[in-house]
Amino acid sequence: MGTAIISEKFDDKSLGKAIGIHYGVAYLGNIIGPLSVASLISLLGWRGTLFFFSIPTLIIGMIVIWYLTGDKHARPIHSAESSTSLRMDVIKLIRTPTVIPIMLTQALLSGGIDLGIITTYTPLFLADALKMDVRSPLYGLTYTVGLLGGVCGPILLGKYADRIGHLKTAAFSAFLAFSLVYLLAIYESASLLLAPHLFLLGLASFALPTLLQSHLVNITERYNRDLVIGVFFTVGFGFGSLWSGIIGYTIDAYSSFKPALILMGTLGVTAFLILIHQMLRTLKWRRR
Repeated sequence: MGTAIISEKFDDKSLGKAIGIHYGVAYLGNIIGPLSVASLISLLGWRGTLFFFSIPTLIIGMIVIWYLTGDKHARPIHSAESSTSLRMDVIKLIRTPTVIPIMLTQALLSGGIDLGIITTYTPLFLADALKMDVRSPLYGLTYTVGLLGGVCGPILLGKYADRIGHLKTAAFSAFLAFSLVYLLAIYESASLLLAPHLFLLGLASFALPTLLQSHLVNITERYNRDLVIGVFFTVGFGFGSLWSGIIGYTIDAYSSFKPALILMGTLGVTAFLILIHQMLRTLKWRRR
């Protein structure tokens, strides 16, 4: 819902930057959260820590409700719009150019180079494939650098996408991400190159969902914006859970991360080709 709300407040020239900041700040919690939890559990216990973190969530939720209730510029609800059926909205959404290909792209990305699959298997790759000690500072620092790239990616690439186009930037991010995933298969042990490698991978992969969402809200309008973002997340989480199991099975079956990394990279290549195709089609439509 955050993306849909933001799409009403910003125009096409600043939407990518706004959504990028929205997600980039949220991803910052991936770094701060575990560090804070580890410190607080030793002081408050897990129940006290859980209660402590529920307080800011409640406060922020109340602020958002107050903000939306008092927003005089919120989109008005007309009776003709509110009476439209979900079926008609879905049909209209399906007929919108590039929506279906972008959903297919997200289905592939969720198993290849999306942030969900990257954050799931990167710690395991470091510990099992590269034999890094999970209790060592080097392990935590290496993974944290990768997450830091995930904070910078949506903000930097989102701002850049507003100037050159969201699809074009998404294609660049996908190319960079699948190339870096393939290159992970080269590592036999920890290396000085690993931290910057993961930083660039986080920068590219974490930015992809924000870029695709920015494109989707640009090509839809009114209530279809809410619907298309809902479908986008449904596709992402649905296929993400499926691909996560397949990737895990592949690692177990071959007792190696290399076949899994090749599969992930190949899914990224396929998604990249779809993005390139849609980008070329969009250029043809504009020339007409």
